[in-house]
Amino acid sequence: MRSLKVVIWFEVSRTLKKPVFWIMSLLGPVGIAVVFALSAMSGVMAGTAETGQSDAEITFQYIDHSGLVQPAIAESLGGSPIDDPNVGVANVQLGDIDALFEYPTHPTTEPIKTAGVDSGIFDSMKYGAIAKLVLQLSVQGALGDPELVQISLGQVNVESITYRGSVVSAGIWGVIPSLIFPVLFFLILVLLGNKMLATGMEEKENRVTEMILTAIKPTTLLAGKVVSTFIVGMVQIAAIVVPSIIVAVVFPSVLGLEGFHFSDLVWVPERIIIGVLMLLAGFALFAGASAAVGAAMPTAQDANGAFSVVILTAVMPAWAFTAIISTPGSFISQFMSYFPMSAPVTVMLRNALGIIEWWQAAISIGIVAVFAAIAFTIAARIFQYGSISYAKTVSLRAVFARN
Repeated sequence: MRSLKVVIWFEVSRTLKKPVFWIMSLLGPVGIAVVFALSAMSGVMAGTAETGQSDAEITFQYIDHSGLVQPAIAESLGGSPIDDPNVGVANVQLGDIDALFEYPTHPTTEPIKTAGVDSGIFDSMKYGAIAKLVLQLSVQGALGDPELVQISLGQVNVESITYRGSVVSAGIWGVIPSLIFPVLFFLILVLLGNKMLATGMEEKENRVTEMILTAIKPTTLLAGKVVSTFIVGMVQIAAIVVPSIIVAVVFPSVLGLEGFHFSDLVWVPERIIIGVLMLLAGFALFAGASAAVGAAMPTAQDANGAFSVVILTAVMPAWAFTAIISTPGSFISQFMSYFPMSAPVTVMLRNALGIIEWWQAAISIGIVAVFAAIAFTIAARIFQYGSISYAKTVSLRAVFARN
């Protein structure tokens, strides 16, 4: 136990003391902040541009085959009717008017045609905006009743309640907290993939493995490295998540969360427990598999190819996402729920959406935990007997043939 604590303390402190670790960790939040800031600015600029295009003052002529355009509204915006489109185009070419709008018989299935004076790629977009505005205002004026106008625009609120038996279900507010776990799992794979791979090969490449193993058991060394990797990963993820939460609380509009309150979230204990257990079991499985790959390969370059296969098995559920959430009883959904490498993501997604029974999740967690133990045992065995195989890939048959 003392050796395990020493390994964990050494690995964690060594990593956290490196300035490059904090620089790389903080680049994530900074990058996210920049992206959201640019998105917010783009949204404001796009909204301003669209409003400006709709409010632009131009002179135009129009031909109305639909019978929907109200002359008074068109005139108030600078328009006048015309019968011949050729005359209208000629007027545009001569510069007598800014644009010609031709409204089709069926505006919902046929396009509104516009012809205007070229005033630049972006500024010329105002013609389409004004043509649509004339038609919208005309239709709204025909409805008369402001409430009918709001309904026609879909501006109505719906309040829904669903039941599981006699109990009110949590709905979307119960899904969001449980979605934290598959997100964390993907962050772990992205941020810690190379770290997990290096678990079994760092000392091997430095030619000091056999010296270390004279003082520490291979199982203890690997366990310490895996635990320290998890701790470091949680610190790195916290460096990304905590600033995001602060921004969501202080500046909700930046993330498009107006009206959202964390008190709205419903924390379903059963789903949280399943999510935590599967996250830990899934991490242990992929850490063990990655360590085994790293210990078996002579160099990092050789290990990357095999490691990519390990990662691909983790993201398999993304390819069958629709089948998993729409038909949870299908063969593909059941297979991915119990196949060890795809089970973590599949079960965490189904758990978040409430489409898996607790006993099914328990079986899947048990399978993943068993295979994690097997992967860890194989990794320790390879690490022990393959520590001096610097120039060739370690053979599993040779490793397990040893006494």
